[in-house]
Order: sequence, then C-alpha cells, then structure tokens
Amino acid sequence: MSSKKFSFSYHSFLATWSLVSNKFKNEECPSKLISHPTRDDISKYQKLNATIVGISVDSLFALGKFREEQKLPFDLLSDFNKDVATKYDSLYEQFPKFGLKGVTKRSAFVIDKQGVVKYAEVLADASKVPDFDKIKEVLENCGQ
Repeated sequence: MSSKKFSFSYHSFLATWSLVSNKFKNEECPSKLISHPTRDDISKYQKLNATIVGISVDSLFALGKFREEQKLPFDLLSDFNKDVATKYDSLYEQFPKFGLKGVTKRSAFVIDKQGVVKYAEVLADASKVPDFDKIKEVLENCGQ
C-alpha cells in the first residue's frame, strides 16, 4: 500500500478468512511486536486462506512509510478517525501510562467470509501482544 488515499470496503476481503490486527506504538512495545510475527509467518496465513489487514489510527502517510521500512507483505489501513477502533471496542478511554486519548488497544480479530467475528482479542495491557498461536488455531478450525 502506498500513501495514496483510497476508499476501502471490508466486504472486498470477505472472499477469504481475515485476520485484522490493530497495531499501536508506545515505548515499551513497538508496532514491530505485532507486525513482524505476522510478516514472518505470512506463508502460514496464506495456506490457511487468510488475508491479513493491519489497521492503525496513524495517518496513511505514516503507515505507508512504516509498511515500506518494515517490508510488510500486507496492507495497513488508516483508521485516523477511530471509527473501526470504536466499533470494535479497541479504544482506550484514556491511555493509562500518559493519560492520552485516542490510543488504540492491541487487538486481533478473525472474521469469516460472511463477516462474522470468529475470534476477538482486545488487550487492555499495552505490554502484551495477541496470541498468534491461538489465532492460527482458530483459522485452522475455521477451514474445516
């Protein structure tokens, strides 16, 4: 994905199982903790017929640069207005460490071809990352 703006419809991804992961930034747990395990296991996700989509409240320009620098083989989408984070209950009222508003929680969702959430993990503790083994297990079971 470049930093070009485009309209996105989640329904365009529903031909495959989807893993949607919010990525976040803070000094203790950089975004790489989520993006790198996903990037490094991309072939496993592809074999499970899963489409990876990263969503962040960062700007599309910041996401374009992050994707390029980290060589991520999946799209990063900007939820700058925090619509998705709000709908998926992934937004801190107030980030505990600095009192910031508008910070998203680390989250991962598996959404099936019909748009039904089959797995949701929303972590209030910013030092934790989603359980990637559990996500792969859910994806494996969804394919049966």
